[in-house]
Amino acid sequence: MVEKKDIEKILGECDGELNKVLNKVFKPFVVIDPSKKAEEIIAVLGAGKEKKPEKEPAPKNDYKVFEEEAVAYWNDFVKKYPALTAVIKVSDERRKHLKQRFSVAHFRDNYKRVVDRIEKSKFLLGFTDKKWKVGFDFIIQNDTNYVKILEGKYDDEAPLPIGIKRYF
Repeated sequence: MVEKKDIEKILGECDGELNKVLNKVFKPFVVIDPSKKAEEIIAVLGAGKEKKPEKEPAPKNDYKVFEEEAVAYWNDFVKKYPALTAVIKVSDERRKHLKQRFSVAHFRDNYKRVVDRIEKSKFLLGFTDKKWKVGFDFIIQNDTNYVKILEGKYDDEAPLPIGIKRYF
């Protein structure tokens, strides 16, 4: 059983690394907010018992659920950038490509990060003179496009520190 004094002792030893220390002690079944008091942490931990989520998450290997969530996430993203096109229909060709990407855990686990990373690129958003812009199909087309986005290949160049010149 978790005692209040144990929590207070751990809190005193954290120095800004509260989640790291607590996860070592209590396992990563709960995320601790460092602003909480010892009493609140004990309540969250349920005196050492795991708190079950109210709604079970969809299984990671359920393609249909992934397809719906991926399209919804994309369509929510493009609402911020009207130049990008929303997905109206998942055609047979799109479904084929999306299923191929779905079969790779790396894609499934990082899809939202890929979409979010697009914001770091004027090129992908279509803000260049080339008039090209990223689309849902570009992300799912092959097994390299999404990786390039995730790695930052299309990110805007970071500004150089003051006093440093670019010679190339």
